[in-house]
Amino acid sequence: MGGPSDRIPRMADERGRDQTTQDPDGPAARAGMSMAEYETRVWDMAKSVVHIPAIYAVAQVVGLTKLVGHPLFQEPVIGAWRETGVFLCSFLGAWAVFYSTLLRDAGLRSLAATILVPAAVLAAIAVWTLFPPVGEMTRIDAWWAVTALVGPAPLAWTLTMRTWRVEKRRVAPLLKGTRPW
Repeated sequence: MGGPSDRIPRMADERGRDQTTQDPDGPAARAGMSMAEYETRVWDMAKSVVHIPAIYAVAQVVGLTKLVGHPLFQEPVIGAWRETGVFLCSFLGAWAVFYSTLLRDAGLRSLAATILVPAAVLAAIAVWTLFPPVGEMTRIDAWWAVTALVGPAPLAWTLTMRTWRVEKRRVAPLLKGTRPW
């Protein structure tokens, strides 16, 4: 099971040496890792950066699909603002999960993905199994369901972005003269 370099046609230089596997910048460009280790880490990061936020987003959509039909979101003007606020919180949660996976792949501690993804999945399941149908759901029930789905997201986003900025400042002197972000 290989990565993209297995699908690249082999190229030889004027002396017949294979140039495909040689890195002109050397291991320094890959933080001292071999090409195989670097490629493994990149593929691992791609898997976790794509799948974990996707699971969070699907759980949010599943849970909110039921709730947006509630009269809480159908009131003129204020209903649209509530719906916008709920989806904004959901977006902040997805953003926190995405950046949390980046931090974790960099070997840094971040709990946003660890907490938000299972919480969103459980909240979506609860919305569909434990709460009454939308027609029978009280306003209090609807607020509890919405809070269970998107409530933790703004705090998780704030903490994740704080960690991101702290780490970015920490490595800035090491990257003097470059623009990695």
